[in-house]
Amino acid sequence: MDGRIKLLLLEDSEMDADLLVRHLHKEKIDFKYVRVWKKSTFQEQLKLFAPDIIIADYSLSQFTGVEAFRLMKQEGYNLPFILASGSISEKIILQIIKEGIDDYLLKDNLNRLSNMIMNVVYKKQLEIEKNRVEIEKKLVEQKNKDILDSINYAKRIQDAIFPPEELVKELLPESFILLKPKDIISGDFYWVEKFDKKTFIGAVDCTGHGVPGALLSIVGYNLLSKAINEHNHTSPDEILNELSNGINKTLRQNIESSNVNDTMDVALCSIDKITNTLEFAGAYNSLYLIRNKRLVEIHADRFPVGVFLNGQLRKFTNHKLQLEKGDTIYLFSDGYADQFGGEKGKKFKHKQFKKLLISIQDLSIEEQKNRLNSTIEEWQSMTSEEQTDDILVIGIKYNSLS
Repeated sequence: MDGRIKLLLLEDSEMDADLLVRHLHKEKIDFKYVRVWKKSTFQEQLKLFAPDIIIADYSLSQFTGVEAFRLMKQEGYNLPFILASGSISEKIILQIIKEGIDDYLLKDNLNRLSNMIMNVVYKKQLEIEKNRVEIEKKLVEQKNKDILDSINYAKRIQDAIFPPEELVKELLPESFILLKPKDIISGDFYWVEKFDKKTFIGAVDCTGHGVPGALLSIVGYNLLSKAINEHNHTSPDEILNELSNGINKTLRQNIESSNVNDTMDVALCSIDKITNTLEFAGAYNSLYLIRNKRLVEIHADRFPVGVFLNGQLRKFTNHKLQLEKGDTIYLFSDGYADQFGGEKGKKFKHKQFKKLLISIQDLSIEEQKNRLNSTIEEWQSMTSEEQTDDILVIGIKYNSLS
């Protein structure tokens, strides 16, 4: 409380009241007070005077101090309350304890009154502060719950937009998608569509993760679908060029504002099962093809989508190769290789990632997914590292020959 203690004195004996007030002045308690002895004025001064503490005579002409305590509670106040009496029986003490009154004293022994007042006020201040902290805690918990509910709803929207597992299995029967968001929603996403006798597969890593990355992922997903369904692009480089152009138009980015560009790293390929050909274009993220336990890396261009060069958006390179039965294709974001862990808390790195992929070639495609997942979790747990980034790995076993 600020300044002087405001004491509401409920006492019908002027002499007893004067004795108590003089004692407090003698003890150098800095206070001001209002004395009342009627129920009606007691109720009024609760509101008008707004006391910090109440001292009430146990036995008054109109009502008792215990009744005054109950009335205070009914009015919605939670103030320190001390009961004073000429004599206190064991019965009265038990009643005081039962009612929850803070303390009591005998009128002919005021020596502990000053300490009692300070202790009771301090105790009440602690209680008020505890209640304030508890209220703030509940407000924070509710806000966090509201935010979490919103993020979970956003995840349901994101899951509904991205291709369902049934479609992926229909187009790519022997495939897996390992997607491990750092947060509830992901800035990494996969894109699978069929157009013009080709199946298109993309692993996309948007700037950031969590909510910002998820918002950008929805933009990216729609632009990829438009690139083939509206603009009729059928080669990965053309699709990435269209994505690059669409990102800049949608987010109103240009060369002047390139320092705040939102970008995507992408590994995008198409598979033609009639001609057994694979085409690939990449923005930073490469493609791995494993044939007879030998890994071939198809390198991506070393820039993300949406990058300008001499005032023009940079164009992507298209790669084309023949597929053979038993080939395994991997598309991925950088989250797996960049995960910290191991005995020394270092990154997993691409070199170890490549060795791992080669080592699991005798496993079924679903077993490969499980091995990749368990390996990165074990790596992460060695030094109790948090997940560094969203993780996305797509694996495809090619068994179709025309």
